[in-house]
Amino acid sequence: MEFSDVKDFAGTMLGLTRPRNMLMAFIGVFTGAVLYTQDYNLLMLFAAALSASLILAGGNGMNDYFDFEIDRVNKPERPIPSGRITRSDAMMLSIVFFLSGLGLAKAVN
Repeated sequence: MEFSDVKDFAGTMLGLTRPRNMLMAFIGVFTGAVLYTQDYNLLMLFAAALSASLILAGGNGMNDYFDFEIDRVNKPERPIPSGRITRSDAMMLSIVFFLSGLGLAKAVN
């Protein structure tokens, strides 16, 4: 993985993780928990929502890994088809996102 600067790396990560989807997952978990109970720990709730977002980020990266041929035609601006990141590096980062999300979920539970 070679990036010319932090901005380049951040742009690639944003493309791989799809932050709008992550935000929707975060808001969904947060809102669901608040509506379900009045007795909640705000820090634990934040951690649970972040966990869901990280797991989703891992899934988005894996989707790009497996769909790179389709994305080459339909979404050429995505990180893998555009050549900003290799498939293997994208998979490695996806696994890191998954494991981070699962670890955080275990800590919350």
